[in-house]
Amino acid sequence: MAFWKERLRANQVIAEQIEGRFGSNALRFLYPDGLQLELVASANEESSSERAIRGFAAPTLEIRNPEKTEKLLTEILGFEFVAEENNRRRFRGSGSNASAEIDLVSSEAGFGQIAAGTVHHIAFRAADDDEQLKVREQLVARGLNVTPVIDRQYFHSIYFREPNGILFEIATDGPGFLIDESADELGETLKLPPIYEPNRDEIERVLPTINLHHSAAS
Repeated sequence: MAFWKERLRANQVIAEQIEGRFGSNALRFLYPDGLQLELVASANEESSSERAIRGFAAPTLEIRNPEKTEKLLTEILGFEFVAEENNRRRFRGSGSNASAEIDLVSSEAGFGQIAAGTVHHIAFRAADDDEQLKVREQLVARGLNVTPVIDRQYFHSIYFREPNGILFEIATDGPGFLIDESADELGETLKLPPIYEPNRDEIERVLPTINLHHSAAS
């Protein structure tokens, strides 16, 4: 925590240390566009460095009617209720790490607007196309408006708004990122799905330059 608090301060980001979720400490700070983020300390996962960022912890969804979203998570998406703290309820999927968890917080806050500094959607994994279609049928049977399967070249996606209005995506792992380059070449060039290839010049023009550097905490 001390390392990350100082690292953020050195880059003009003010971080507040807070008592985290369910016994884990955290640093809370604002992303430049205003999105509130937290770095959560965890001793449960192996890492080559104690300062490394290991993945995403449980995202927090603020919703007005938790019961409806809870039923969706547990009855269709395979999550189970595991803990409660104040008005926060935690659910866990099939994985054993924090990235398989999701927190629901009951809130009377107004609905947000999509803009800079907001999260567009939450994505969940499907093992394959068959599982994705099975889940889609269950969602449609619940009366939810689900998109057809959309081919993203590297994966297939469906989208729908859960009962409280948050946009959910369910995406397959495959076919994966090795369909148009080898593992050794990943990230060396900009790859685009065919639908966006005609706009390559425009896309490359507006992309920021990435300066690569390596450190124990990068």
